Amino acid sequence: MKNLFLSVTIVLNCVVFVAQIVVQNTLCENRNFSSGLDITQSKLSWQLFSSVRNTIQTAYEIGVAENKADLIKGRTLIWIIEKIASDQSFHVAYAGCKLQSPKKHCWQLRVSDNDRNVSEWSYSVPCLLV
Repeated sequence: MKNLFLSVTIVLNCVVFVAQIVVQNTLCENRNFSSGLDITQSKLSWQLFSSVRNTIQTAYEIGVAENKADLIKGRTLIWIIEKIASDQSFHVAYAGCKLQSPKKHCWQLRVSDNDRNVSEWSYSVPCLLV
């Protein structure tokens, strides 16, 4: 009985670990760090990674603030996209209020996949979103 319980516990832990999805390579205008760009509507991109085959993004959420601390606390967000059903992960256009140049802003992203897994929040390096 103890061996059965141990085996079930190990299998469940492996399934949870395997099912995780991760967002990486967050980019603003195809750059890790955007500075000195003269763009009025920045485009955001990212990549989804999973150890499970045939995993695709089905939704995303984005938030923009002046710094990472505000994003983490969910305060003074300049722009927020609540969960949108979409597989788009390339050149998602910033559509919030006009930002003051040359201030740098951070953005956060969370995605969902076709197995109903949700990633942790991923945070960008500060980038110029104007």
